Amino acid sequence: MIRAGTRITLFFAALNPEKTPRGIILCLWLTELILHIHLENRFYLGELWEMVKARDSRGVRLESITVICTQQLVPPKEVSKLRQHVSRVEYKLEDEYLSSRNGMLPFLTFRDFEDEE
Repeated sequence: MIRAGTRITLFFAALNPEKTPRGIILCLWLTELILHIHLENRFYLGELWEMVKARDSRGVRLESITVICTQQLVPPKEVSKLRQHVSRVEYKLEDEYLSSRNGMLPFLTFRDFEDEE
Protein backbone atom coordinates (compact mmCIF):
# COMPACT_ATOMS: atom_id res chain seq x y z
CA MET A 1 0.00 0.00 0.00
CA ILE A 2 1.31 3.44 -0.92
CA ARG A 3 0.37 6.27 1.39
CA ALA A 4 -0.98 9.55 0.02
CA GLY A 5 2.23 11.33 1.06
CA THR A 6 4.35 9.03 -1.06
CA ARG A 7 2.18 9.69 -4.09
CA ILE A 8 2.40 13.44 -3.58
CA THR A 9 6.18 13.15 -3.32
CA LEU A 10 6.23 11.18 -6.59
CA PHE A 11 4.01 13.81 -8.23
CA PHE A 12 6.42 16.61 -7.28
CA ALA A 13 9.44 14.48 -8.27
CA ALA A 14 7.92 13.89 -11.72
CA LEU A 15 7.58 17.65 -12.22
CA ASN A 16 11.12 18.33 -10.93
CA PRO A 17 13.64 18.30 -13.82
CA GLU A 18 16.46 17.59 -11.35
CA LYS A 19 14.82 14.25 -10.50
CA THR A 20 13.77 13.08 -13.95
CA PRO A 21 15.97 11.03 -16.29
CA ARG A 22 18.31 13.31 -18.25
CA GLY A 23 16.69 16.39 -16.68
CA ILE A 24 13.56 16.15 -18.81
CA ILE A 25 10.97 18.81 -18.02
CA LEU A 26 7.54 17.18 -17.87
CA CYS A 27 4.39 19.24 -18.34
CA LEU A 28 6.35 22.02 -20.01
CA TRP A 29 3.24 24.18 -20.38
CA LEU A 30 2.13 23.80 -16.75
CA THR A 31 1.49 27.29 -15.44
CA GLU A 32 -0.78 26.85 -12.42
CA LEU A 33 -1.09 24.49 -9.46
CA ILE A 34 -3.98 24.47 -7.00
CA LEU A 35 -3.17 22.38 -3.95
CA HIS A 36 -5.92 21.35 -1.54
CA ILE A 37 -4.33 20.41 1.77
CA HIS A 38 -6.51 18.51 4.21
CA LEU A 39 -4.08 16.21 5.98
CA GLU A 40 -2.85 17.19 9.41
CA ASN A 41 0.83 17.34 8.57
CA ARG A 42 3.29 19.96 7.46
CA PHE A 43 2.58 19.06 3.85
CA TYR A 44 5.45 18.31 1.54
CA LEU A 45 6.63 21.88 1.22
CA GLY A 46 10.25 20.80 0.82
CA GLU A 47 9.47 18.75 -2.30
CA LEU A 48 7.26 21.52 -3.67
CA TRP A 49 10.01 24.09 -3.02
CA GLU A 50 12.64 21.91 -4.79
CA MET A 51 10.35 21.40 -7.78
CA VAL A 52 9.46 25.06 -8.33
CA LYS A 53 13.08 26.12 -7.83
CA ALA A 54 14.37 23.56 -10.37
CA ARG A 55 11.71 24.49 -12.95
CA ASP A 56 12.41 28.20 -12.47
CA SER A 57 16.17 27.67 -12.91
CA ARG A 58 15.43 26.04 -16.29
CA GLY A 59 13.16 28.83 -17.48
CA VAL A 60 9.79 27.14 -16.93
CA ARG A 61 8.56 29.19 -14.00
CA LEU A 62 5.07 28.48 -12.68
CA GLU A 63 2.81 31.50 -12.93
CA SER A 64 0.58 30.62 -10.00
CA ILE A 65 0.29 28.33 -6.99
CA THR A 66 -2.78 28.42 -4.77
CA VAL A 67 -2.62 26.53 -1.47
CA ILE A 68 -6.01 25.78 0.06
CA CYS A 69 -6.10 24.39 3.61
CA THR A 70 -9.02 22.99 5.58
CA GLN A 71 -7.36 24.51 8.64
CA GLN A 72 -4.17 26.48 9.01
CA LEU A 73 -2.09 23.32 8.55
CA VAL A 74 0.69 24.99 6.59
CA PRO A 75 2.16 28.23 7.98
CA PRO A 76 1.44 31.08 5.53
CA LYS A 77 5.00 32.36 6.04
CA GLU A 78 6.40 29.11 4.61
CA VAL A 79 4.04 29.22 1.63
CA SER A 80 5.03 32.83 0.88
CA LYS A 81 8.68 31.70 0.41
CA LEU A 82 7.54 30.12 -2.87
CA ARG A 83 7.27 33.65 -4.31
CA GLN A 84 10.99 33.55 -5.03
CA HIS A 85 10.29 31.03 -7.80
CA VAL A 86 6.58 31.45 -8.64
CA SER A 87 5.02 34.61 -10.03
CA ARG A 88 1.87 34.51 -7.86
CA VAL A 89 1.32 32.59 -4.63
CA GLU A 90 -2.01 32.53 -2.82
CA TYR A 91 -2.83 30.98 0.53
CA LYS A 92 -6.49 30.51 1.43
CA LEU A 93 -8.46 28.63 4.01
CA GLU A 94 -11.01 26.27 2.48
CA ASP A 95 -14.06 28.30 3.58
CA GLU A 96 -12.63 31.48 2.06
CA TYR A 97 -11.79 29.68 -1.18
CA LEU A 98 -15.22 28.04 -1.43
CA SER A 99 -17.01 31.35 -0.97
CA SER A 100 -14.92 32.90 -3.78
CA ARG A 101 -15.65 29.95 -6.14
CA ASN A 102 -19.38 29.40 -5.51
CA GLY A 103 -18.69 26.36 -3.34
CA MET A 104 -16.55 24.53 -5.91
CA LEU A 105 -13.19 22.94 -5.12
CA PRO A 106 -10.69 22.20 -7.89
CA PHE A 107 -11.44 19.03 -9.87
CA LEU A 108 -8.25 17.27 -8.73
CA THR A 109 -7.17 17.59 -5.13
CA PHE A 110 -4.70 15.61 -3.08
CA ARG A 111 -7.68 13.94 -1.41
CA ASP A 112 -8.07 12.07 -4.71
CA PHE A 113 -4.66 10.42 -4.13
CA GLU A 114 -5.65 8.64 -0.92
CA ASP A 115 -5.80 4.88 -0.97
CA GLU A 116 -9.16 3.33 -0.30
CA GLU A 117 -9.20 0.54 2.22
